[in-house]
Amino acid sequence: MALNQQSQSMLLKAREAKQNHKIDLAINFYEQFLKKNKNAEDIRYEFATFLAVHNRTKEAISEFKALLKNNSQNAFLQAN
Repeated sequence: MALNQQSQSMLLKAREAKQNHKIDLAINFYEQFLKKNKNAEDIRYEFATFLAVHNRTKEAISEFKALLKNNSQNAFLQAN
């Protein structure tokens, strides 16, 4: 996945916020990133997992459903 500089910066900020336990800030950056990069399924999976780990179940389910919509045959996603 080739990302422009702005998208790379946004993803880096999301991951830094995640490492620093700034949950809401990380969510904000992930959401901004995914609005601009709708087909970044690996990042959407990373985000969905992050949400699930931090007890944001409804949001995580929404992200997993978006992944399943494009990958309905993926057994790993179905299991999640």
